[in-house]
Amino acid sequence: MKSDTLCVDSYRIGDGRDAVYIERRQQSDGPEKWAVTRHGFCLNRDGEWESEDLPSSRTAEFLARCRFSLEYAIRLARRAHKQQQEEIKRRSRTSCPPSRV
Repeated sequence: MKSDTLCVDSYRIGDGRDAVYIERRQQSDGPEKWAVTRHGFCLNRDGEWESEDLPSSRTAEFLARCRFSLEYAIRLARRAHKQQQEEIKRRSRTSCPPSRV
């Protein structure tokens, strides 16, 4: 890659604490792949969040579950963000209003 080439390393869906990130990750034995992250966790192919170990501790199985093509990572991130927003709305509807004294 030329030094003057523009390269995007991450995307964000949402804002603040609710943000889900799509981050470029260099693979030691192949092309770059993408991870869907939030608060130090990675989304896996089953839509579950996993803790992301240090690079030297990541197994081939972890990488197979949690690294994607950009197109697939975008789909997973959008789905995860939508589910997260629905969960926030559900919690806000079921929470009790503050009591008045």
